Amino acid sequence: MQMGFYESQLAGLSVLCISLILLERYVASSNAKNVREAEASSDQTSANVKPLKSTILATLTRKYLVVYGIVMGKPSSQVEILDAN
Repeated sequence: MQMGFYESQLAGLSVLCISLILLERYVASSNAKNVREAEASSDQTSANVKPLKSTILATLTRKYLVVYGIVMGKPSSQVEILDAN
């Protein structure tokens, strides 16, 4: 059975998304190991946690804006990325 255009596009995008999700999880887990090792070797205070939260917020904001730009049909180069600073 031959797939139509939209079905083949859906299958390709599904494979791409799943691959990227697995890659992101692999990178995040290796980064988490490095963070745990760094925390074990140095004393962390609650003041160091706030910059981490703002970094996470900035990352999520960028990801949201890129997805919004893609959905709305604008190239990602035209989407304004806001700094959390």
